[in-house]
Amino acid sequence: MPWCSYLLLAVQFAFTGSSKFLDGKFQFDILLLALRLPFLEFFPSHFPQLIPTMENCKDTNGSPDMQKNKKVIYLVGFMGSGKTTVGALLAEQLGWPFSDLDQIIEESQKTSISEIFETKGGQYFRKLEHAALEGIIHKKPAVVALGGGTVIQAENRKLICEAEGITIWLEVSFEVLWSRCANLKHRPLARDRISFRRLFQERLPVYQKSEFCLTTDHLSSRQVVKKILDLPIF
Repeated sequence: MPWCSYLLLAVQFAFTGSSKFLDGKFQFDILLLALRLPFLEFFPSHFPQLIPTMENCKDTNGSPDMQKNKKVIYLVGFMGSGKTTVGALLAEQLGWPFSDLDQIIEESQKTSISEIFETKGGQYFRKLEHAALEGIIHKKPAVVALGGGTVIQAENRKLICEAEGITIWLEVSFEVLWSRCANLKHRPLARDRISFRRLFQERLPVYQKSEFCLTTDHLSSRQVVKKILDLPIF
């Protein structure tokens, strides 16, 4: 039907006996729509809200925009910084899957991280770590707790960068970290204070390259999660 016919019908409906049950605002809306119709016919892209499409009708979880904006958050930090605890709580809050890289390695090897270091050595462990990261790198959205040394390896940083992952450094002071790790037997790299400090200082420059840094010394895990949720990434 030509647009002029639509216009005549709309005007007739708005201002004849058929409109006795309509208020003035609705009459005005009908007339406004009628005036838009010629433009709608020739320039439909200017009025997308009037033309429902399959994309516009999808639910929020399935919309192209949501798919595009799906994220992977990587928690970075030294051993004892709380990445696993914070990561699990954050994933719960977001309703996203959670992965702990060290746990994935232990489950796949059916042994502990410290046992792998003692029996196979650090280089072997780093190969396992890289393979584990490759296995989860494209699962989105997700929260991932990385190992303390994961981002030290250039190949791992490259994977995270290519996957457009968001890195958040949970910064904790040396003294707090040492107090948390000094007596833990399952920490193979926390055997003495001097080596612990040296390793901490070696890794700091890489941690500092994370996209976001949160100082968490005196915060509970839930307070850290709240600070993460306040970051401009959601």
